[in-house]
Amino acid sequence: MRNKHMKNTLYLVGLGLCDEQDLPLRSVEALKKCEKIFAENYTNFVREGAFARLEKIIGKKVQILPREDVEGEKIILDACAKGNSALIVPGDPMSATTHNSLLEGAKKREIEVRILHASSIFSAAPGACGLQNYKFGKTATITYWRENFEPTSFLDIIAQNKKIGAHTLCLLDVDMDMGPMKPSQAIGILRKAQKRIAEERKDSSSLENEDIFVASTIGWEEQKIWAGKLRDYKKQNENCPAIIIFCGKMHFMEKEAWERALK
Repeated sequence: MRNKHMKNTLYLVGLGLCDEQDLPLRSVEALKKCEKIFAENYTNFVREGAFARLEKIIGKKVQILPREDVEGEKIILDACAKGNSALIVPGDPMSATTHNSLLEGAKKREIEVRILHASSIFSAAPGACGLQNYKFGKTATITYWRENFEPTSFLDIIAQNKKIGAHTLCLLDVDMDMGPMKPSQAIGILRKAQKRIAEERKDSSSLENEDIFVASTIGWEEQKIWAGKLRDYKKQNENCPAIIIFCGKMHFMEKEAWERALK
């Protein structure tokens, strides 16, 4: 029986890159001990049926929460008053900055928090492409353009990283209505952004000749790695989730990896 002075625990659990099979054993055991288990699938794409299969493994119901309920925090933190609870997050739980506020909310309520890490795109993508992790600069995100929201800041990040010879990992947007962004969609937005910057800043620089990797479903059986110049990427059978890497100054071993992936 739980001591009345013992605080309940909120577990932030990383799902890993693909589905329930990527969960570490430590996380599976922790989930089995939880009274309430929540999950979110808006920070990244989760393979279909993953949470249903996980329910069979742990013998517990997994409640998928929309963004507003996760960011609102109340449902998750209130559950901790009744017993140990968990939030399952795609990838590594603290890779998405949106979950930092949940951490702070738990501390204010004096709820113990345990973070159970898992594989993340930030560590997996460089390795899958044959690049060195420490040669990456700031990460960029290419988002869907919407009415009155057409950001171009990812171009500045790519340019800043290029100046210091660093690679740029570009995450692609995941939208509940439009779905995960495909590489061809991201490149289309990138080209529109370049055109706008050229007009506004009188900047004619182009990324078309840059060396890139396009990697999709990393860690899945269907993993695909494409390498080439940006100008040469053609829309094909595209899997999601995907990322794009703009290569900086490559070590000779990185260059060899890029050349092996040329298609």
